[in-house]
Amino acid sequence: MQSLSLCLRHLHAARVCTIRSIIPTTIVRAFSTTRFNRDGLGDFFDDQHAGWRWKDDPLGRPWEASELRNKSFEDLHKLWYVCIKEQNLLASQAEEARRYRLVFPHVARMKRLRMTMSRIKLVLWERHQQYNQALNIVTREAKREELLQQMIARQTESSINPDENQSTGNVSTDTVDEVALEQALAQKMPYKPPSEKVKKILEEEQRGPRRPRHFSFIKPKRQLNNNPSISKFIV
Repeated sequence: MQSLSLCLRHLHAARVCTIRSIIPTTIVRAFSTTRFNRDGLGDFFDDQHAGWRWKDDPLGRPWEASELRNKSFEDLHKLWYVCIKEQNLLASQAEEARRYRLVFPHVARMKRLRMTMSRIKLVLWERHQQYNQALNIVTREAKREELLQQMIARQTESSINPDENQSTGNVSTDTVDEVALEQALAQKMPYKPPSEKVKKILEEEQRGPRRPRHFSFIKPKRQLNNNPSISKFIV
C-alpha cells in the first residue's frame, strides 16, 4: 500500500509539472507613479516647481514676416511646434483661471503668439504660391517650345516644292510669327490673374506696416460738478 501511495504521489506531481509547463505564466507588470519632468506634463507650466506665472512679465515682440521669410522649412517647423506648446500652456492656464474666477494676465502674450503663428502660415502660403508660379512658368515655357517646333515643322512642310519634292531652305526661329505663337500659347494655357487674397497681401506689403492709432481725449467744456473734492477725478 505504501508503494502504491508513493506511486500515486509521483504521478500527481508529474501531472502538475506537465500542466505548468503547458500553461504560460502570467507576467505581473509593476506600475510606478508618473515622474514630473519637462518632457511630459511639465511643458504645460511656465516653471517646473512654481507652476504658472500669474503676473504679466514683459515679453518679447512677435516674429515679423520679413524675419520668417529668411528661415528654412525646418526652422519654421520647429518654431511652429514651439508656438503650439506655448498655446497649450496658455490655454491650460486660461481654463484654470476661468474655473477659479481669476484674472488671466497673459492676454497680450496670447495675442503675440497668435500673430506669430498667423505670420508663419502667411510665409508658408507665400512660398506655396511662389512654387506654383514657378511651376506655371516652367510648364508655359515647355509648351511654348513645343508650339514653336510645331510651327517650324509646318512652315518647313509648306516650303517644300511639291513638284520636285525638294526643300527651298531651312526655316529658322526668326521667321516664326511671335504674335501667332503667343496667341496659340494663350489658347493652350490661358493666363490666370492673381486672386483677391493675393492682391490684398501685395497691397499691404507695398503700404508697409500699419501705424499705431492715436486717440485724442477731449475734455468736457463745462464742469460737471462744482465740488472741489471730486474735481480731480473729472477728466
